[in-house]
Amino acid sequence: MKYYRVTAYTPYCGEEMEDFIATEDQDELTSFADALCSDCAAEWAPDFEDWYEDQGYDSAEEYEEYYYSQCCVNIEEITEDEYKEEMKPKWPYELVKEGPGWDG
Repeated sequence: MKYYRVTAYTPYCGEEMEDFIATEDQDELTSFADALCSDCAAEWAPDFEDWYEDQGYDSAEEYEEYYYSQCCVNIEEITEDEYKEEMKPKWPYELVKEGPGWDG
């Protein structure tokens, strides 16, 4: 099994999403990365109709085409230990077994 960190980006600083996958199937990895890139682009997509002139474009369609053409994804192979660490539940979802009522 191979383990991957997949990071999707938009053309705007800080607008990104990260997820992890364990797979041996290159097609599955590619589909996963494509879906994450699409989700990221949609999550952070600007209001093309209202902002295209402010961004220096002649039309909303031109601005939208630029935006989506600049969205990308990075696939990085990681170790099994890194993958397991990233996939562990994190606070606030992780149950903290401390305090009254818990045997230590």
